[in-house]
Amino acid sequence: MPLRVSPAETLRERQSPAVGKPSRSAGLNKNQSIGIDLGIKTFAVISNGEKAVSPDYSKQDRKIRKLQRRLARQQKDSKRRNRTRIKIAKLYNQIVDTRKDFLHKLSTKVVSENQTIILEDLNVSGMVKNRKLARAKLNS
Repeated sequence: MPLRVSPAETLRERQSPAVGKPSRSAGLNKNQSIGIDLGIKTFAVISNGEKAVSPDYSKQDRKIRKLQRRLARQQKDSKRRNRTRIKIAKLYNQIVDTRKDFLHKLSTKVVSENQTIILEDLNVSGMVKNRKLARAKLNS
């Protein structure tokens, strides 16, 4: 038996299911090109005026420093030291996951809204060697 498709059903297929707006394939108007300037205080400044502020890691940073001091004072091969070491590893993973999530959301948004993306060329490895810029650059 042949399958019949009504015009209303074909319209529903072209719309994204979550929002009900037309999907990218339906042809949204996109900006042609955009420039991104990376910085220390704000993660990125986009040429259309938007500022992407990176998440604040200072709370986790403080906790890690505190736990590392505690770990240094604890007796080696003890159960408590092992628990502290695992807590530190979990905090590091939390920071890594937060960074990945932020970068993924930002990059997805920028790519879906623009045709051409122009980035600033930075010497990040040189900035990280400067001790005053190292933490600020890696956290931004």
